[in-house]
Amino acid sequence: MIPGRPRRELPVLNGMAARVEATAGFAAAPPPRRRVPASDTPRIALVTLGCDKNTVDSERMLAWLAGAGARVAEDAAAADVVVVNTCGFIAAAKEESVDAILDALRLKETGRVRAVVAVGCMVQRYRDQLVRELPEVDLFLGLTDAHRLLPELRRRGLLPEAPVPAMERPMRLLSTRTHTSHLKVSEGCDHGCAFCAIPLMRGKHRSVPLEQLVREAQELEARGVVELNLISQDTTWYGRDLVRRGDAAIERRADAATRRGGDGFFVGKLFSGMVGTATATATARGRGGYPSPHPSPSPSPIPTPPHGLLPDLLQALLRETSIPWFRLFYMYPSGIQRALVELVAREPRILPYLDMPIQHGSDRMLERMRRPERRATIRERVRWLREAIPDLALRTTVMVGFP
Repeated sequence: MIPGRPRRELPVLNGMAARVEATAGFAAAPPPRRRVPASDTPRIALVTLGCDKNTVDSERMLAWLAGAGARVAEDAAAADVVVVNTCGFIAAAKEESVDAILDALRLKETGRVRAVVAVGCMVQRYRDQLVRELPEVDLFLGLTDAHRLLPELRRRGLLPEAPVPAMERPMRLLSTRTHTSHLKVSEGCDHGCAFCAIPLMRGKHRSVPLEQLVREAQELEARGVVELNLISQDTTWYGRDLVRRGDAAIERRADAATRRGGDGFFVGKLFSGMVGTATATATARGRGGYPSPHPSPSPSPIPTPPHGLLPDLLQALLRETSIPWFRLFYMYPSGIQRALVELVAREPRILPYLDMPIQHGSDRMLERMRRPERRATIRERVRWLREAIPDLALRTTVMVGFP
């Protein structure tokens, strides 16, 4: 705390009051008047808070900034501009985000930093309150307008106007150790868990097209990555929205089959190929000849859209890269299907490690949490995994104290 600085309540948010230093004492620096010449290269530091998904978002922003002519500074104290990628998931994350913004504002007060930018989840959800409480921040950008970062910095004279000469630019500037990285396969979430604000901040589930993910994985491999972690809000949900954008009739039949069979295995069978057609009778056998528990009696041909589900993505990554290790994170129990279990069991490059959050073991509590599964489903998926992959390492999260 700066000596003599008064303290006040910052209502960030959801009824939580974070004890922070008063920003009223910070001198609000006016926007710089001078334009940055093309020969000048401003230094920009990016402070990342929160989850692995936020890390990937920050790596993309770093690539944008470097491509626009900025130098990346590892230390905020050595930067001209500090960008804070906030997290608004839980109370502790909000407090940490506010503290990081205040740390950057202290540097701005001393004159070492010219501008402070706040971006990310917390800004997306609480922008109006943050603007009122932290007026010294130069720019607030949520998830939906993060693309404005470069033009807004240019408008404020914090990035050169002259374009950088064309060159091959990476999709991301990695901030992790060189041998490991994350592949974010989707954005947002379709689940409405009572305790989670992710759909409010990041919207509905949207899958990244399979071909784009393969290209990103190939680039990461070329840069030395040997362990790739697949992440999202619910990785098992990958591709289902792409299916919805395709043939509505296929989806109706898939949904009907899911209701008949209960575990949704039929859905994965419908889209097992990247091109061509599949038949409903062919779903009596799974990938690699594994029998399906829910064969369909219909023999009619079913066109396959040019997008697959999670097993298809994994097979494409295995086929199109030589990355030796893949890990699966954020796997909802209800979305784990037999085809996926069998693929992990037989494919040595998919590590016997699974992150499967269960949150609770009581049906009453799971219902109150609005989780998409119940105890019987969780036990069934654990049994499938244990029988197929005896040496599996299973990571989970359990919530206590709800609500």
